Amino acid sequence: MTTETEPPASPELPTVYRRAVARWGEPLGIEDARQRWADLVTAAEAGTITLIRRGDRDDWVALVPIQDLTEPVDQLPVWSLRDARPKLGHLVVAATGQWQTSSPPTPQVLTRRGRPVAALVAAMHLARQVDLGERLAADAVLMDGATITLTYHPDQPGSINEDDDVVNEPEPGGFMALATDDAGNNIGVGYGATAVEALLGLYQPRQHGDLPAELYDAEPPF
Repeated sequence: MTTETEPPASPELPTVYRRAVARWGEPLGIEDARQRWADLVTAAEAGTITLIRRGDRDDWVALVPIQDLTEPVDQLPVWSLRDARPKLGHLVVAATGQWQTSSPPTPQVLTRRGRPVAALVAAMHLARQVDLGERLAADAVLMDGATITLTYHPDQPGSINEDDDVVNEPEPGGFMALATDDAGNNIGVGYGATAVEALLGLYQPRQHGDLPAELYDAEPPF
């Protein structure tokens, strides 16, 4: 059986990966993760995030609790823990996406006795989300008396001038969830391709400069 070799983490890693290591520790190689698989998943269920890498730069995933997913579970690939272990290298590639084939990152759901308990997600995507700010639970926000407004932004085709220079870049459509407290202050925002993703991705920004200025206006922008 061929063993996948794992080069050491490079100091030239993208900044987002260095931040991930600082927050969650050094990543495990595929073989190390396989040997500790049961313990790692149990730790994930309890809230511990573990980084796993297939290469030293691009193929990094985070093993996270199932509640940390921002995508609907029923729309994602599902693997039993037993089936996932020998195919871990392939699941890492699927979770991070393949730029060669334009395959998008797709979280991989892990189940124990048919119940989703954890997931493999692209570490770069997760680290960038964490950098934005603290995640907010939509139901808790509403129970605290806040209001969440959902809006849809259609695709923007972009435009060019008479010299064929791009004036406005095309932008994909999507949903925005804006949380406002009972005093009218905007306290959180979430974006997604669907309304569910926007609600699941709701977060409170760390700094004003991290998000568009309209989040900090006295009144919601819509």
